[in-house]
Amino acid sequence: MRSIVTQMKTLSLIVLAALCSVHVANAQKLQYVAGTSFHVQVDEMLKLTQFLTQVDSSLVEPSFRFTTYHFTEVIKEVRPDGSALVGSTLDSFTTKIFVGSVKDRNEYFRFNSNNEYDLGNRLKDPRALPRAQYLGQTLEYVLDANGLVHHFVNLSSFQAATIGRSYDYDMMHAMMAFADSLRVGQLLEMGNGVFAAIANRGKVALPYTVTEIHLTKELSTKVAGSKIGFTARFVDPPAKTDYLEGISYPINVKDFKGGSFGSVSFKSGIVTAMEETDTASMQLFLDTEQFTNSIYRTVSIKRTPNTVLHGVDINIREINDSTTSLPQTHGKTGPDTKSEPHPLEPITTPPGH
Repeated sequence: MRSIVTQMKTLSLIVLAALCSVHVANAQKLQYVAGTSFHVQVDEMLKLTQFLTQVDSSLVEPSFRFTTYHFTEVIKEVRPDGSALVGSTLDSFTTKIFVGSVKDRNEYFRFNSNNEYDLGNRLKDPRALPRAQYLGQTLEYVLDANGLVHHFVNLSSFQAATIGRSYDYDMMHAMMAFADSLRVGQLLEMGNGVFAAIANRGKVALPYTVTEIHLTKELSTKVAGSKIGFTARFVDPPAKTDYLEGISYPINVKDFKGGSFGSVSFKSGIVTAMEETDTASMQLFLDTEQFTNSIYRTVSIKRTPNTVLHGVDINIREINDSTTSLPQTHGKTGPDTKSEPHPLEPITTPPGH
């Protein structure tokens, strides 16, 4: 009789442990809701230190790039497997580059998409246009149930637009580097892979990119309530790259070391915040020259629901103004008149057609 009671108690404990593990697993799953909209702010800082090996490192000044993106993210459709079709529109962005210490007098470049002067004079600069190609455009992609980008729906149209416009060599590389699915996906995904790790006993290996260097990210997680901490190490870097932060030239990569750490916060099935720090060092070889290159990158992502107003009365009043007239056109008009394509509008026809 006692053995039967003992067996029943053991069975009850096993069932209870299984139920608890199911509850915890469900609590750590993303849950997309169709029709919801979010404002996503991404703050990124990239510090680069590059110098010839024969130069005294204490005399080298790094460069800093600070970029802030504002996206409107809409969950368009939730699929039976838990994935979702998402559309993210880049509403605005700002970027600043400093050389040496971060002081106003050391500012090397700035661009603000909300500034009329910058749009008119700095938009086509290679330090602005690669990001500005998405300005006012909507990127569509499918997010897996683990928050990672499964695939992009329309990113290829931006790549085709870049090729079709026949930019010069350096600009072409800069534009294509920022149309890379991994690099763009890191700004848009939810959770930086932590939910994929949780589903795989806390560890996972994922493709990743540190600036333009593609590699593998071995990620480990630690859950503490609604916050997930993570650490990672970077492995399998390429032996060679054709473009690296403005250098359009075949570069051999050796002695690569790097990793990252950070945390993810989530609530009601959605990632609300993410902080990450990437570090990497390597030796670069360009012909007979050898450079030491170090990368320090921080990124912060905040996601807040957009407020939808219900029951608001909108009054539309027609205004008649006899002094208003249509603008007069000058020069050639008629059916043969052709307008230039917008510099950011994706080309829908293949090159050469």
